[in-house]
Amino acid sequence: MAEPTAGRLLVFDVSDRTLELVCEYRVKGATYALEAIGPNGLLAGVNNKLQLYRWHPSSAGSTPSLSLQAENCGHILVLYIASRGDFILVGDLMKSLSLLQYSA
Repeated sequence: MAEPTAGRLLVFDVSDRTLELVCEYRVKGATYALEAIGPNGLLAGVNNKLQLYRWHPSSAGSTPSLSLQAENCGHILVLYIASRGDFILVGDLMKSLSLLQYSA
């Protein structure tokens, strides 16, 4: 079976028991795992890549958005992500675990 070639990251606002879509970001593959890192960071396991996104909230007339900051390749399929401080643990389909350290 071929890997998915397209997907999306969706960001919702939850208030008064309702969901409102505030941002949609298209990615080149399926997103298998998500993890928050830092105050405005989002880690995403997209097919064989670990990608770091930065959240930009709305301000002064701009719309909220996500931007790709960095990515780490070389995995078979990123299925699990955990973070503590600057350390990121990546669970791979075949290669077991990888420990990464984020440096701005």
